[in-house]
Amino acid sequence: MVAITDNEKRVLRAILTNCFHDGTQGEDKITNPVWSNCINDADEPSGLEGKSLSGVCGSLAQKGMIGTNDECIWLTKAGYDAATAQSHQED
Repeated sequence: MVAITDNEKRVLRAILTNCFHDGTQGEDKITNPVWSNCINDADEPSGLEGKSLSGVCGSLAQKGMIGTNDECIWLTKAGYDAATAQSHQED
């Protein structure tokens, strides 16, 4: 697995727990887009904003953990795996 930073883990968790998944559960969240400007509307917000958030998202995209377009952001399989593995470490 690709190494990720604490901030990257927090952003992955914010995407995973985003309220705009509209009831989507488990691996169905893979490639399910949420609004980029609402990334922190989540059960676990990242706490990052502005350029810090953009930089972390750019890094995650380069690592193949998220996909983005002009309006939306989504988890890839690798991003979902990292987000869910991170949560198990905290339990």
